[in-house]
Amino acid sequence: MRRSVLLLFLFAMASQVQVLRAQTLTVRTTYQVKQLAAGAVYLDGGAEDGLKEGMHLKVSRLAAGEAEANRKDIGDLTVIAVASISAVCEVKESSVPVEVGDAANLSYEDAQSIQLVRSSKSLRHAAQTVSFTEGDPIDEELREYVPRPPSPEVNSFRGLIGFEQSSILDHTSGMQTMQEGLVVRADMHRIGGSYWNFTGYWRGRLSSQSGLPQQQTLNDLLNRTYQIGMYYNNPNSRYVAGFGRFLLPWAPSLSTIDGGYFGRRLGRNFTTGMFAGSTPNPTAWNYDPNRQMVGSFVTFEAGSYETVRYTSTAGAAVTRSHWHPEREFLFFENSFFIGTRLSLYHDLEVDKIAPALTSTGRSDPRLARSFATLRFQPVKRLSLDLSHNYFRDVPTFDLRLLGTGLLDQFLFQGLSGGFRLDAFRGVNLYGSLGRSKRDQDTRPAFNYMTGLVLPRLFALPHLPGLPRLRRPKSLPAWAPVPSLPALPGLPALPSLAFRTDFRYSKFASSFGSGSYASVTVSREIGDKFRVDLQAGDQRLVSPFTPQTRTKFGTATLDYLLGAHYLVGAGWTVYRGGTQNYDQTFVNLGYRF
Repeated sequence: MRRSVLLLFLFAMASQVQVLRAQTLTVRTTYQVKQLAAGAVYLDGGAEDGLKEGMHLKVSRLAAGEAEANRKDIGDLTVIAVASISAVCEVKESSVPVEVGDAANLSYEDAQSIQLVRSSKSLRHAAQTVSFTEGDPIDEELREYVPRPPSPEVNSFRGLIGFEQSSILDHTSGMQTMQEGLVVRADMHRIGGSYWNFTGYWRGRLSSQSGLPQQQTLNDLLNRTYQIGMYYNNPNSRYVAGFGRFLLPWAPSLSTIDGGYFGRRLGRNFTTGMFAGSTPNPTAWNYDPNRQMVGSFVTFEAGSYETVRYTSTAGAAVTRSHWHPEREFLFFENSFFIGTRLSLYHDLEVDKIAPALTSTGRSDPRLARSFATLRFQPVKRLSLDLSHNYFRDVPTFDLRLLGTGLLDQFLFQGLSGGFRLDAFRGVNLYGSLGRSKRDQDTRPAFNYMTGLVLPRLFALPHLPGLPRLRRPKSLPAWAPVPSLPALPGLPALPSLAFRTDFRYSKFASSFGSGSYASVTVSREIGDKFRVDLQAGDQRLVSPFTPQTRTKFGTATLDYLLGAHYLVGAGWTVYRGGTQNYDQTFVNLGYRF
């Protein structure tokens, strides 16, 4: 009898183990970077894989021919928008630029949250069958379901809120302005147990004191390129929504929008919706801070990122400038991918011309904007691209941002080609060459841009007759090596461990001609200290601005006090003819 009971017990336990194994769901944790856009990274996975806004991924890169153990982490991503089988991410930190084909690994916490959600859906909801020595069996069946721990993503709050005090000294008028501002960085998920998330970054001024009129500085322009907002994405619902300062997930070519969107999934492949808002981004080709826009769209997505993938978006929009009629246009975006080696992207806008503005009295459509690019990656270290850029009208982006590199995608009008080469251990070479010819030009102009990224910048190489410096094993990784000996007539120069990006561009376009040179330096020392430096010199001959030459430099330092408090300081020097000022700021923030 005892042996029979024991055998029955073992059989029941084995059956339970098989059931649990069958209920174990695999969670996809590795994704590929499929596309790069202005300030955004697109992954080959979305809501169907469990991705949600605010999830975190770590980007890694493996050089061709190297072992998997040599894979290196190069940055961190945060998901800011999700479609059914694709996701848009923001690069939070990056030691080298993220490239198509890089791997993005989901954080352990986010993978666990997806596993819990899927497990809760797969388990059969049945009443408890635990036997008690006392009690009514009917009451036992009426007991609540077996309790499960809540998903860790529910009410997951992380972010930063800080107060900023800045001072602007205008060298043209000799007046000084004091300003107060606010800094907000949010990463909040499943607020109140719902499917609403609040993510993004915002920085702006609240008030200004002194007799000097408020002028828009370089920092103000840069602060308008960030995104922040509330987003709703329920995997069990057909509806998606968001509002704030965002990129429309299905049409990023429309640039940043201050407003909101609402969409509905139609089956597995289609999504339709509408959006409305203003256009605050000074890096947009048709920038106008006083423009209002409303429109609708439909998106089709099909295929697999491992083989062949295709997405297509079509929509219509109406714009107003100062609430007066401006444009009625159609927009289209199409993407085609073959694995991670080949991608083709095209977006265009077509205006509807009013009959009163045409000599024939007909309202024929007219091409307003078109951009197409073909990218091919024959090997892991090398990517090649061929692009064509067209504007019917003169772009209206803010020309003061030329030297920052944020407008490079608009400098090449016409046909251009480019490359990016990972030469050796993070040392990257990149460049573009293009041919531009406007209607009033007698001959075409050749534009070019070249750059060099160094993961470490050393002041001087080894020279004959000088001892070769080696880093002592006891020296911390963040500390500089000892200075090189001084040469006759030259001081000793230390070696600095900074990531550095050099860039130079010469262009001739519809808005003007000129060149710019810039250098960007960044360094993180442990988890406490970060420094960012940027300097640029741009020369521009344009009928749209009186500033022919501009020099600027910025420096930002952040230091973490304890686990929650952040202290920051910064300095900007701007010399541009009509604008000559120094701006300094200090801020104190609280991290949670």
